[in-house]
Amino acid sequence: EWIAYCCYRKYPIQVALALIGSGANGKTKFQELCLNFLGKDNVVSADMKDLFSNRFATFRLHKKLVCQMGETDFKQIENTANFKKLTGSDLINFEQKFKVSFDDYSYCKIVINSNSLPFSEDNGNAYYRRWNIVDFPNTFQEGNDPLLRIPEKEWHNLSKKCLMILPELLKRGEFTNQGTISEREKKYIAASNPLPDFIRELCETGNSGFFVSYSEIYNCFKEYLVRNRKRVVSRKEFFSGMDREGFFSKRTTKTIASQYVSDTFFEGIGLKEDWKKYFCTGSQEDYSTPGKIMLKILNVIPKGGISYFDLSLKTEVLEFELNKNIEKLKLEGEVYEPVSGMVARL
Repeated sequence: EWIAYCCYRKYPIQVALALIGSGANGKTKFQELCLNFLGKDNVVSADMKDLFSNRFATFRLHKKLVCQMGETDFKQIENTANFKKLTGSDLINFEQKFKVSFDDYSYCKIVINSNSLPFSEDNGNAYYRRWNIVDFPNTFQEGNDPLLRIPEKEWHNLSKKCLMILPELLKRGEFTNQGTISEREKKYIAASNPLPDFIRELCETGNSGFFVSYSEIYNCFKEYLVRNRKRVVSRKEFFSGMDREGFFSKRTTKTIASQYVSDTFFEGIGLKEDWKKYFCTGSQEDYSTPGKIMLKILNVIPKGGISYFDLSLKTEVLEFELNKNIEKLKLEGEVYEPVSGMVARL
């Protein structure tokens, strides 16, 4: 449907296509397929930030069928007016540097390939309804380019299919599984700001007595993002997100396990007692013998030792699973901890 729509030189269905997912899942191959089918002369690439804020950037979209974008700039979007114009039927002013500007309509369809979307202050229906978000949840093994295996006749068949699909698509006025505006809003928020979902699933709120250290909740949120194949945010982004959700941090002293602890804490929020269960990938039996994860960890640990941080990076194992398996390896006499925060093989 989308490929057929890209062939149409008008923009009656006012949406941009966002392909969301982690790597090796087919997003780029879909864009390459569109490029091969539509032709390089009809496709342009652009940066999302420039397209939203640079008045000269829109000129490159004039008389093009598709504008492809890669990983988006993850800073907050403050001005969405230009995006709304480009995904609608508005008259647009195209301007090239040092040349006379002119007004025309744009039919260049916008396709974004990313593992998340930028946060936007624009929370109106006019913004959210312009997104058609398609999840790419699968992961494929590397190998030969599948596009090279498409015979010439199948490109002709795709052309015929587009001719069949397009009239019905235009008559219907929406894509299959496009969803209501409310559903699209929820998908956009989940793709751009997973923090509310994290708070709802793993945190407790509503009690002024709740508190949690900055580092603990941030590390938990990072594991949550990795688990859900989302982009890991920086501490600064996390701080801004918590601020938007109404949770503020301060340096103070708390009593934890009968001890005074001075740290930076968020108040009014805490992690649920069973939050670690969220990151368990299997039953206890999965860890009773050196299974795949334990072997993966053990094979990376040198006799000279390695820090927990470097080990987590090299194995890409979640912190909770890493600590759990190292404890088992210690009990089995495979490794020991020469200094705090470092593990070595015996």
